[in-house]
Amino acid sequence: MNYSELLEIFKSSLILTNQVFNFLHKTYEKLDDKNKLRHHILYRMKSTSTTIFHILTQNIANQNFVDFSSAAILTRSIIESYKTFYYLTSEAGIDEAELEFRYLIFESYDILERQDMIRGLKAGQIEPMIDFKELDEQLDELKIGIKNNNFYK
Repeated sequence: MNYSELLEIFKSSLILTNQVFNFLHKTYEKLDDKNKLRHHILYRMKSTSTTIFHILTQNIANQNFVDFSSAAILTRSIIESYKTFYYLTSEAGIDEAELEFRYLIFESYDILERQDMIRGLKAGQIEPMIDFKELDEQLDELKIGIKNNNFYK
């Protein structure tokens, strides 16, 4: 298979993905929290895939100038998003308490990462848009949720 044929397969996969996503998007308000999380992660994966396609087709006449490293980095992002998707929404055999526990840990880690970014911004004399105290309050709420979670107990 040549490069153009592979791009056509990728394009047809994107079209199908967009159709499925658009169908799901119409029912977003009716989704429970777990499915809203699925929706969000799938949207990120779909958007990243579309960006990869645009990168790969920017200079199809001269394939020597296609930015394959950017496409590879974005592909890795999709793989990491899929791992998150699986961990938080798809793994079979976990009960609701464990799923909630996983989500709380995931959210806690996200807040800790944002706090690290704020420290870095402040060290560089840049004022962040998010208040550190607000993140601390959110983290405290998550800690309470973790301690009260049946899976944790």
